[in-house]
Amino acid sequence: MNVAFVINNDIFEMTYISIHSLLKENSDSKINLYIAIDENLSKIKLSLLNKFKNYSNCKELNYIHVNMSKYKNITDVVSFSELLYQFEIPRHINGDRVLFIGMYALITSDLKEFYNMDLEGNSCAASEFIYSDWVKVNYNLENRKHIYNNSVLLIDTKKWNENEYLKKLCTKNFEYLKENDIKLTALECFNSIVTDCKIVDCKYCYTENWYRNDISIKASKEFIVSYKKYAMHLVEPPSIIVFIGPKPIGEEQCKHSYLNLWWNYASQTSIYKDLKEYRNSSKYKLQATSAQNSFKYAWLLSRIWPYIKPYWFRILLGFLIAIPLGLLDGVTAFALKPYMDYVIGGKALEYSWNGLNLSISSIQMAWLLPIGVIAFAAIQGVLRYLNGYFSTWTSQRITNDVKFDLFKRLIHMHPQFFDDNSSGIVISRYMGDPGTASAGIVDNVKTITTSLCG
Repeated sequence: MNVAFVINNDIFEMTYISIHSLLKENSDSKINLYIAIDENLSKIKLSLLNKFKNYSNCKELNYIHVNMSKYKNITDVVSFSELLYQFEIPRHINGDRVLFIGMYALITSDLKEFYNMDLEGNSCAASEFIYSDWVKVNYNLENRKHIYNNSVLLIDTKKWNENEYLKKLCTKNFEYLKENDIKLTALECFNSIVTDCKIVDCKYCYTENWYRNDISIKASKEFIVSYKKYAMHLVEPPSIIVFIGPKPIGEEQCKHSYLNLWWNYASQTSIYKDLKEYRNSSKYKLQATSAQNSFKYAWLLSRIWPYIKPYWFRILLGFLIAIPLGLLDGVTAFALKPYMDYVIGGKALEYSWNGLNLSISSIQMAWLLPIGVIAFAAIQGVLRYLNGYFSTWTSQRITNDVKFDLFKRLIHMHPQFFDDNSSGIVISRYMGDPGTASAGIVDNVKTITTSLCG
């Protein structure tokens, strides 16, 4: 199995742990390890990399030295330029394919099945990408059916070199970008050149979006379903987890849901003693209930919608009932005018229609108006009961569904999670928050509808 990494001084610790997790989880495979190194990589870190030769399944350890000066016109306009190594690496591989693993990835299982998959005539395989707001108009990427995540890339070296992707990269005209001061991500640059990439499940490149508030998911239905299962920890951890946003070892706190798994692998390495200082600041602590998205109603609705969807018909009936329920609140006020005119004023109600004359005395009106108000109140009582029934029924069902999923999530959490949070906090969240969430979506909106109509 040929596996390639890129490493430099800035991302050394993260990539080191990634390589360790690969060798640990693929003990039955002989790994030919290719590491593209920065020319400024310190000798101490280089000596630490050489320790991977001691792993029984590390068949070869090869260093790739790339002259990045040839990419000068690219690095000026492309962010994360270290990922551009993937265009160069296939030239240095002694084999028909290579698995390129980018920055900040964690390997949690055997990758033999992924590595040996049929590429079906494509030059590479990668996961879909879910952040459509990164797609640039300049390369018409918004019209592409799939946007790939090139953080993990399985490459057919022969087809890759036959397509001359490296040459296309080096000869691409970036003048328009320079003139307009536009900066591309490595993903956008990749998509503008590579046209034959097979889609694989996100289990091979699970990239959690916890740190972004402006997420817009644009991917296939299968990908989104798979992604949500991993996000909610309803299945075994993904085979490859990519950490983006603030890293576990940095000033900003990383809140990735698989963070404790990363630290579990980190603790098995020789560099862990130098990372301990970051551990306490990176533990998975439950934050205050009033989180940063608490008042973003569209975001909240998108999260609760999968739970609302099965009961949408009863919720709709509840909303429809809320309209006449609110309107009937005005009946009493509406009855005051005829009561003042005919009962207090002592006038008789005279009404004629098509030769039919009707006269109701003030005494009769004094009886009819209260009876009418009582009748409307009775109807309103029935509607209020039905509205309450539908609200309680749907809220309780939604609450139960959320609790079922939350319980599945809890029993799959790393033991460290329960060390970082007291049992009282966990139980309080479990017992109280699902009911609050469902009531806020269903009951409160119906209350607003009723009051507005009233």
